[in-house]
Amino acid sequence: MDSSPDIAPSLLKEINSIGSEFAKKHINDTPVSETVDAPREDDPDRDIAQYSSILESNPDDVDAYINRGIAYFYKADFARAIADFYAAIKRDPYNADAWFNRGLCGIETGKYDRAIADFTRAIDLKTDFADAYFNRGIANNYNGDNESAVDDLTRAIELEPDNPAPYISRGNVHDDSGNADDALEDFAAAIELEPDNALAYYNRGLTNARKNDLLFALRDFNRAIELEPHVPDYYYNRGLAYFDLQNYDRAIEDYTEAVMLDPEYAEAFIFRGVAWDAKGDYDKAIEDYDRALAIDDADPAAWNGRGLAWGQKGDLDKAIKDFSRAADLDPEAYGAFINLGYACLEKGDYDEAVEHYTRAIAIDPEATDAYFYRAYVYLQLERYGEAVNDYTEVLRIDPEDAQAYLNRGAALTDAGNPEQALDDFENAVVLEPENFEIYYYRAFAHLRLDDPEAALSDFTHAIQLSDNTFAQAFAMRATVHLNQGRPEDAIADCDKALDLAPDAPAPYEIRADAAMDINSYADAARDYTSAIERIEEPDARIHYNRGIAWFELNRFEDAIADNKRVLDLIPDHVQAAYNNACAYSRLGLPDQALDALQTAAESGLDDTLALRADPDLSPIRRMRRFKAISLIVRKNIKDTPPDNPRQPFRRK
Repeated sequence: MDSSPDIAPSLLKEINSIGSEFAKKHINDTPVSETVDAPREDDPDRDIAQYSSILESNPDDVDAYINRGIAYFYKADFARAIADFYAAIKRDPYNADAWFNRGLCGIETGKYDRAIADFTRAIDLKTDFADAYFNRGIANNYNGDNESAVDDLTRAIELEPDNPAPYISRGNVHDDSGNADDALEDFAAAIELEPDNALAYYNRGLTNARKNDLLFALRDFNRAIELEPHVPDYYYNRGLAYFDLQNYDRAIEDYTEAVMLDPEYAEAFIFRGVAWDAKGDYDKAIEDYDRALAIDDADPAAWNGRGLAWGQKGDLDKAIKDFSRAADLDPEAYGAFINLGYACLEKGDYDEAVEHYTRAIAIDPEATDAYFYRAYVYLQLERYGEAVNDYTEVLRIDPEDAQAYLNRGAALTDAGNPEQALDDFENAVVLEPENFEIYYYRAFAHLRLDDPEAALSDFTHAIQLSDNTFAQAFAMRATVHLNQGRPEDAIADCDKALDLAPDAPAPYEIRADAAMDINSYADAARDYTSAIERIEEPDARIHYNRGIAWFELNRFEDAIADNKRVLDLIPDHVQAAYNNACAYSRLGLPDQALDALQTAAESGLDDTLALRADPDLSPIRRMRRFKAISLIVRKNIKDTPPDNPRQPFRRK
């Protein structure tokens, strides 16, 4: 009986390279111009033409450069915008608006150090420039300096206490810093100042979602959508909240709304695929991952997600191909390597699985799941020492991981160190005294130490802690009863196991063994048949024992069929060949009986007493060929005492 815990990993629903939600949204102020006829966002080309005409007449018109730069900014032509703001600064280095507007371009182009320098210059020139403090705060946030960001945004609030925008941005910075309560206070302040500010509700929803206050998050997302029903991000993040609440249908509805508003929204397609996957509709999941890849075929998250769906459909080759593509695109994609490992494990490519889990460990040596999964593969390879080492690494990372103690104890048991295993099981019990699996696997260590009563006690404890729902424990306790000579108790436990797991083959097999012990051959044959119908691979032992049951029931043809199945699986199985000789003899088929007996002799039969005294062989004993076979058997005699050739194998 395999005593290693069943910790086979399932395909991880882990999406790499994107988070579970969008980054917080800041309100960026629009560019600043002191002129009455400042450019408008709705028609930048007209304004560019207008200010270009002015500059043709007056190449040193600072306001024209600023205004044309703003028009280019609205067109997202930041290179030309920067050039115009630079031209204005060159002509008037004391123009705070020019420095400020160039700083905005720095934020938009990701050049945060330059943006911070420009906003700082604008503040030096205009010390009460609230928008400059505000946007410098945003730039500091993007640049990773949250302390400076909070200082700047606080100053912006002091200068304009009725403006909700800096409250929202300071709330975002607090959230980024892990200060959720401070963030919620700022969003509440923004909402109090402007009750219809959708962005304040949206960002507060994100903070609530991060706190796992999903119902509050939904409330805020609902209000944001009510105020601004055409923003795809709002639906996308509400979909994430519904997904976390396992309301996959509502999540799919929101992701669908997001992609209807923005058909290029790859992340929404990806997470709609994840939702379809959670519902078990893998074909629709694959369709959505395909659509995401059509938008961006360099997104490892889409490849990884599609690999998961292929894996769920059982197409491991396609899964491995997609996981490999995700890993190629992002060599630090921990989840892709975890999934590659699992897919290879499912294919039986254990060495490949170990390689991928090892790569995942190299990416994140402090994450425990890769150690667990690699240890599981080592157990399949019977490399128990390496499995023990991996569980030891888990315990280095988390000394209070009861599952690691449990698994290491099971590995030590399999490695032949049951005494040391008991120490691990004891540690696991201290951490999780109500975990019935610990007692179940500790029982195997007691069996290895030849202490069946202690094993029986642990199996019983496991059953009690599981509220009598642990079918495996009933089956294993039945085995102990059987080996201790208590077949009736074994049968009672198998009955309970089968009430809980009627399709499990093991309880039928154990109950059949117990029936054999009390000579209930019809019951034994019935249960062996039930076991055979439920096992995935043919089992020589079960067929052999059912053959004995058929023989005792005088169903010799059925006995012969089972023994032939045993010989197909184990061609030199002496007992099966011998028992067929007896069955053919009882059927009055001497030639077939002698053929079977010769097979047994050539396979090593050495029981001369059976040849002389077994009444089943009486019809063929006086035949000349029988005497020739007897000579072969005498040559096979060894020092070991003969066994009853039809004694059924005992479950150990």
